[in-house]
Amino acid sequence: MMSSYSKENWAILRFLRRARVRRFTSVQLLVSLITFLVFSPFAELSTALGVVESVLMTYILVSALAVMGVRRRTLILSIILVLPPFLGRWALHLAPDLLPPGLPQATTLVFVVLVIVQLQRIIVRAHVVDTEMLCAGLSVYLMLGLAWALLYQIVAAYDAKAFVNGIDPDTHVLLGGFTSAYFSFVTLTTMGYGDILPASNVARMLAMLEAIVGVLFLATMISRLVSLSLTPPQSPTPHEHH
Repeated sequence: MMSSYSKENWAILRFLRRARVRRFTSVQLLVSLITFLVFSPFAELSTALGVVESVLMTYILVSALAVMGVRRRTLILSIILVLPPFLGRWALHLAPDLLPPGLPQATTLVFVVLVIVQLQRIIVRAHVVDTEMLCAGLSVYLMLGLAWALLYQIVAAYDAKAFVNGIDPDTHVLLGGFTSAYFSFVTLTTMGYGDILPASNVARMLAMLEAIVGVLFLATMISRLVSLSLTPPQSPTPHEHH
């Protein structure tokens, strides 16, 4: 009897500990994403600021790694996938011509997609609207913009004419760094300033898909929030957070 009571207590303690860690890491990931986006415009002013930008990107990768959960298999897969973008990001500072064009962005994109899937699982499995779910939802939205920014960088690396100046269509725009993030989030929010335009079919297809995904995500996120608000709160079991 004492043994079963003890096991039950340990299970509850593990569940509470995981819930606190997951909530903290969701907030930490959101903070790292906002910090990176705010700082990005200044990173291109000097080499030193570019290094700081890489530090912030590393902070995002580490924060995202913490969100991946406690399952051993998931954690090992996450570590394997986070190493290439981490090494590639810093290799660009030490030896810019060492890696093929677009490779660091491609490896980062794979990991970002994995993190988005994990955050979506948190949103779908949520029983109440709490800090964890809200931060997960906001993080997914920002990481969608980051994912498409990486896609635009990959396209621009292989096609210099993929994007043009909206005022002067004969002038090509090489999307990289903050410029790709700017174009991505302007497209994701369907603002469309028109200062940068996709010129190639691949670039137009990606811009079209991003606008559609941005609208659909907001619609489904709002419906999820309304659904949880109207549903009586349920007590989650420890197994649902494994």
